[in-house]
Order: sequence, then C-alpha cells, then structure tokens
Amino acid sequence: MTDFDSRMAGSILTADIPPDAVPFGGGSGGEQDSATLAYVLAVRPAFEMLKHAASQLAAFFILAVTGSEAAGPHHPLLAEARKALQEATDGVRSCPHVTDSAAHHHRHLLRAVAAMEATLAALRDARWIKDKAVLDPALHRLKSGWQELHWATAALPGFEMVHLNQSCCAGHAFARPAQQTAQ
Repeated sequence: MTDFDSRMAGSILTADIPPDAVPFGGGSGGEQDSATLAYVLAVRPAFEMLKHAASQLAAFFILAVTGSEAAGPHHPLLAEARKALQEATDGVRSCPHVTDSAAHHHRHLLRAVAAMEATLAALRDARWIKDKAVLDPALHRLKSGWQELHWATAALPGFEMVHLNQSCCAGHAFARPAQQTAQ
C-alpha cells in the first residue's frame, strides 16, 4: 500500500467516526494501529458481501412468508445469496490480519457467516416452502446473523449498517394515516 493509499484509506474509514472515538488499537498509535487498519481494509469487502447475502435472504423470506409460488430452493435470490455468502466467507476466513484489536469484530463476522450458512442449509430442500416449522427457525438464523453484523459495527470503526427504523420513511409511516384522513 502506498503512502497515498494509506492516507486515503484512513480518511475514508474515519469520515463518519466521531472525533472522540477511540482510535484503532485502543489509542496506542503504533504498529498495532496499522495492522488493525490493514484488517479493516482487508475484511470490509467481506462485510459488505455479508450484508448483501443477508438482504437477498430477507427478500426471499418475504416471498416465502407471503406464499409466493416462486419461493423455492432454485430461486435467483437464493443463488445470489449463496454467491455473496461464499465470497464473504472466503474473505472473512482467509483474513490474515486479525489483530488483538480486531479479534472481537472478527468473531462477530464468523458468527454471522455461520448463521447465514445455516439459513441457506435450511432452505436447500423444496419441502420447506410451506412448512412454518422449517421456515421460522431458518428466519431466526438469518436474524441472528444480522444481529452479529450489527454487533460487528460497534466493535470497530469503518463498518456501517443502515438502521431502517431510523430512516426518513420510518418517521413518515405514522404521519400517513392522519394525512390520508384529512383529505
């Protein structure tokens, strides 16, 4: 990594970090900080792919829960989730830069991978499509994986997730009925 790349990565990663946040490595400022930054740069694409896999799985669950006949083990959403999860898994499990400062974050990523792998494993059989006894535990596994990703965002700076309950539309949801009745 060139000096310019290193400075750019540092500025990109810290752009949304509050000024009073603890720096990488607990503030030691030494080699540990560089190694943890290398970990962040190495694993960030895998984190993004985990989020993508989770979103594909969530979309598939919407189809399944609403009774869509298209919701089956060969649906393109599942294929995309498998592909994204495989890429993420490769990135998380092969990351050679796991420092002491990054170990907690890495454990959450490994748990997210395991939860999403378990979700996909539960969805391999066509018999489950209408079976709530299979669908509910699989959805629970996905929710566990999503929670692990949220916990990972708190473990190190540079990893963000959108909290939809904090979005603009979430605030408007309560205003709509009053506006509709006023018309």
